[in-house]
Amino acid sequence: MEHLHWETDASPRDTFAVTVDRLAYVWLMDDDNYRKYCADESHDSFGGIQDAKLALLKPNRRGRWHIAVDVGRSGGPITASVQNRATGQALGAPQSKYLKGAPSKKP
Repeated sequence: MEHLHWETDASPRDTFAVTVDRLAYVWLMDDDNYRKYCADESHDSFGGIQDAKLALLKPNRRGRWHIAVDVGRSGGPITASVQNRATGQALGAPQSKYLKGAPSKKP
């Protein structure tokens, strides 16, 4: 599944502010669930569809976390960025890509 992706170590003290430039699905997942998401299998995640410009996501435990942004069935261009509000630091560079349309599922 095509998507934008950021990966980081985080804990419940962290809050990720994800900025998107259009309607998009914004997900926060641990390693195992991210693997399932990439394989288009049933997975658990925090987040969902965002019609606003900003999504706030918070891990529920310490670990390796993945933030994925996709555009569901519609496809098309998207630009997104992620900032950790606890540290004030950007999580990598903003990303921009034309994504192919595909279903975005959450169990």
